[in-house]
Amino acid sequence: YTKYSDSFPAASVASTVLPICTVADENNSMGSMYPPNLTIPKFLRQNHYQNPTDGRHCPLQMAFNTTDAFFEHLAHNPALNTQFNNLMSVYHQGHASWMDPGFYPVDRLLHQFPTGNNDVLLVDIGGGKGHDLNELCTKWPNLPGRLILQDQPAVLAEAVGLHSSIECMAHDFFTEQPVKGISIPLSTSASAFFL
Repeated sequence: YTKYSDSFPAASVASTVLPICTVADENNSMGSMYPPNLTIPKFLRQNHYQNPTDGRHCPLQMAFNTTDAFFEHLAHNPALNTQFNNLMSVYHQGHASWMDPGFYPVDRLLHQFPTGNNDVLLVDIGGGKGHDLNELCTKWPNLPGRLILQDQPAVLAEAVGLHSSIECMAHDFFTEQPVKGISIPLSTSASAFFL
């Protein structure tokens, strides 16, 4: 900004992030969100204005004439799945992250809950392409323990360029969590943190 200008130039990051985020958001909205949103009044009328209690009986199913739940619908529509995953991976860019100093006490948790290199430190459930775990590895490069990225197989297939310490695990977060806390002999209980 200059004293004699009435415009503000965009930050350099905007030219990289904004087109990806905007296109992914618009495509995702047009392809997967607008039709169900437009169906909400009809859905509510037919269901006597009761909130949905079943993920397979919602405006999405009415809009797309399907019995698929949301993530199944995405899995059966690869273009929408990619758009949704792109949106989720860039959505928080330019904002404070939970792992930034002063935002969440990552360092305090690491000292409070000792973790060995073979113990699970963190499981990112529904972690998409691994953007949060990659950022965590960049900001906290000497983390002890295992980092596990969980998502649907189709999503994990798009998770490229992950830090070498990140393990991918196919998992449906609507089912029981396979990773459990581990008790280490002669030590405190090592807790796995879940995102």
